Amino acid sequence: MPRHGAALMRLMEIEGDLNAQRVNDDSSYSLLRHIDILIAIVGEARTLRAAQSDPAI
Repeated sequence: MPRHGAALMRLMEIEGDLNAQRVNDDSSYSLLRHIDILIAIVGEARTLRAAQSDPAI
């Protein structure tokens, strides 16, 4: 599993690709996948912030 920072960066790359698909009306765009990625970004960001506050995490 990637560390939280690396995971967050990868999720942001995926979100950027999905957003480009959305903006370009790409037929392969999946709203549910986009929402899943956004939820994962929020989760990873919270975990990363907690880990920076508490190095034991």
